[in-house]
Amino acid sequence: DVRAKAESTVIAPDTSGYMSFSVKGSAEVDAQVVLKASGGDVKVTVNEGGSKYEYRPIRWSLDVIDGSNITNEINNGTLEELLERMEELNPIIKAGNTVDVEYRITWEWPLETGNTLAEIEQNNILDSVIAAYLAGNTIDSKYTVSASLEFDFIAAVEQVE
Repeated sequence: DVRAKAESTVIAPDTSGYMSFSVKGSAEVDAQVVLKASGGDVKVTVNEGGSKYEYRPIRWSLDVIDGSNITNEINNGTLEELLERMEELNPIIKAGNTVDVEYRITWEWPLETGNTLAEIEQNNILDSVIAAYLAGNTIDSKYTVSASLEFDFIAAVEQVE
């Protein structure tokens, strides 16, 4: 039995939220939980003066909750790191055992990010570039914006031979 739920439907600067899915049931045979995940994140690629870097404002975390045991698998990572780690998690459920595990994916798009005043100012500019792009305004050609957030995953329980 695999079920999912989500809190909050808006991902924008100064917001956060989570979604979770759980795997519950009893295994009649040895089984494995298989997670497949894909997606694309909000980002700005800056190409300036011959150097190129990416700004990814959304921070992703993944916790696996098994009873009272919580394991943090990813903390404040990129969506790509989260998706990769999800696909690495393939727990085995032995025949006759019961499972009740929750996978909680949290996200946060904090304001004022950076370690120095210069980084904070630059990241504020890049948040504004994303907003201008989404509003349909013309942005400087040194910025390439991907403002589409896509996230798909499949959770399946398969018999292990």
